Amino acid sequence: MTDSSLRDATSFKVDFDSFFSLYKKFYIKVVKGTQVLDDAIETELEAKFEADAADKKAEQNVKTAITNFISDSFKPLIGTIGENITTISNYLDKIDKKIKKISDLKSDSNLTKYAKFDIIDESLEFVETLVDGQIIIPNYDIRKNKILDKLAEARETRKALVINEYKHNTDTRNKLDNNMTLRLATYEGTASNVLRDLLTVSNNLVGDINTKRLNLQNGFINDESLGKSVVKDFDKIGDYHTELVDTSEIKKNCRETYRKVAQNLVKIEVLVGEIKSGLGIE
Repeated sequence: MTDSSLRDATSFKVDFDSFFSLYKKFYIKVVKGTQVLDDAIETELEAKFEADAADKKAEQNVKTAITNFISDSFKPLIGTIGENITTISNYLDKIDKKIKKISDLKSDSNLTKYAKFDIIDESLEFVETLVDGQIIIPNYDIRKNKILDKLAEARETRKALVINEYKHNTDTRNKLDNNMTLRLATYEGTASNVLRDLLTVSNNLVGDINTKRLNLQNGFINDESLGKSVVKDFDKIGDYHTELVDTSEIKKNCRETYRKVAQNLVKIEVLVGEIKSGLGIE
C-alpha cells in the first residue's frame, strides 16, 4: 500500500465519520423528532379536553341532569329487609343501564355525554348511603365494580371521540398550530441545518471518490480494519435512509435537498461495494 493510498483512505474516513454522525443526527431529529412533536400535539389536545370537560361539568344543565336522575330514581328504603335488598338490586340495574342511555342519547354532544357520566359516580355514592353497611346485598361489590369498569370504558370511548373531533375542527387546529409554531420552527430549522451540512459533506465524499477512486480502493482494501469500519457504518446509514425516505417531514419540508443526499448515497454505495468485494465481505 502506497503512502498516498493510506493518506487518502484515512482522510476519506475522517470525512466519512462526519457524514455518518450527521446522518445519525438528522435521522434522530426527523424520525424521533417527529414523534416528539406528535406527543406535544397530543398533550395539547389532552389539556384542551380536560379544560373543556371541566367547563361542561360545571354547566347547569349537566348538574340538573345529575340531580334529577338521583331524585327521580332513588327513594328512601322503607320496606322489609328482603324488600330493601330487592330495591337496591334494582337500583344497581338502573345505574348500569343508564351508562348506555347516556351514550345513545342523540341530542347530546360527545363532550356532554362525557360530563353526564358523572351521574353514574354520584348515583353509586348515593346508593351507598342508602345501604350504609346495614343491608347485605348479594354480589354487591362485584356488581358495583362491573358498573365502574363499564363506566371507565364508556368514558375512554367518548374522550377519544371528542379528541378526534378536535383534530378535524379547523378553529381548534388553528389554535393548536399557533401554540406549536415555536416548537415546530425550532425543530424544522435545526433539522434543515443538519441536512444542509449533510449535503455538503456528502458532496465532498463523492468528489474524492471521483478523483481518488483507485487510491481509496487500495487504501481501504489493504487496511482491513479501516475498510470494515466504513462498510459497517454505511450499512447503518442504509438503515437510516430506509426509515427516512418515506417520512412525511422529508416529503413536506426537504424533499429536494434530501434527494440530492440520496443520490450521493448511491455513489458512495458503489465504492463501499468495491471495498466489500476486495475484502471478501458478502
